Amino acid sequence: MADAAAVELKRCTSKSRNWRCAEMIPVSDKRKTCARCRGNATRFFRTPHRKQALKEYHEKNKEHRAEYLAEYYRAHREALAAYKSDWNKTPKGRALQKRANARMIRHLANSLRAMLKDKHPRPVSLIDLGCFTGSDDVRTHFEATFEAWMSFANHGRPMPGNPPKTKWQIGHRIPQRLFDSSNLDDVKKCWHRNNLFAQCASVNLKSQDALILSDAELVQLRPLWPAAALNSLQQMKQLYRKIRQPKVEVQSDSDSEDI
Repeated sequence: MADAAAVELKRCTSKSRNWRCAEMIPVSDKRKTCARCRGNATRFFRTPHRKQALKEYHEKNKEHRAEYLAEYYRAHREALAAYKSDWNKTPKGRALQKRANARMIRHLANSLRAMLKDKHPRPVSLIDLGCFTGSDDVRTHFEATFEAWMSFANHGRPMPGNPPKTKWQIGHRIPQRLFDSSNLDDVKKCWHRNNLFAQCASVNLKSQDALILSDAELVQLRPLWPAAALNSLQQMKQLYRKIRQPKVEVQSDSDSEDI
């Protein structure tokens, strides 16, 4: 009786002048070489001699490779876009996107702090997003939100045992975690100047992602609401409930009616 589950095979393509690998691999495997040959190739390319040879080759053919890749992408743009779209829907693709989004948020936060300290040599990201025009604009904005005891000299993380109102940090009126970092409009709203202010560090660390705004204050910030809020006050407050909140006093005008 013929094996109904027989697997269709193809031959490994690894070869040299007088030799070709005899290993067979399933046709369904998109790779052209067997596991043994892939392992041998990996070990070979990791040798110091081969690494140096590859480095010299890439340096010598940098312009040619750039032209070739540009032409290849132009010729296969639609197919590459479709492949990337399908791959982004896989578990690995979603995980990679999540890591990339996290890196972007960290980059924007670090960039803003450097601009605030006037130590950013060439700010680009926040300017391209339309949030600020430069370091001077950042410093002017935060200075306008200072309380009487604040100055640029006492910006930073508080030390253990420090009393309140000794250090201030960059505060978000609507917390970062409510925004979708894969949505460009959400990113712009998260880092919009109207969502950023100088906040007492002890209050910032205590409140974290809790809802400490009244309904009226939330409504005033409606233009900055994340897309997931669906322009609804009740849905906006539900987003807060989905993330972990510390126990703080919550001011609320009304929980029964959407505004």
